[in-house]
Amino acid sequence: MVVVDGHSAHKAKKVPKYLKQEPRLLAIEILPTYSPELNPDELVWGYLKSGHIGRMLLRSKEQFLRAITSGLRSLQKMPDKIQGFFRAEHTAYACVEVFVG
Repeated sequence: MVVVDGHSAHKAKKVPKYLKQEPRLLAIEILPTYSPELNPDELVWGYLKSGHIGRMLLRSKEQFLRAITSGLRSLQKMPDKIQGFFRAEHTAYACVEVFVG
């Protein structure tokens, strides 16, 4: 499943045409305008900000990128946490029970 915001590029006529040609994709979910509570990515960023980068003093873009990369790599080792992002009340629509890994 691909979850996208309502940007016009995501609604272009080429998108459904591509999806029909790409058998690995299950679906596309276009979110309503400004609906961060529906976006599982927002839960990931919230997790990183609250437990990791939110407390750091980052003085450069490079430090920021290293902190984000480190936080995401740490999160990769927590599949239950990641699955929880998709089982939250407002993001359950995107829950797919089969995770490839």
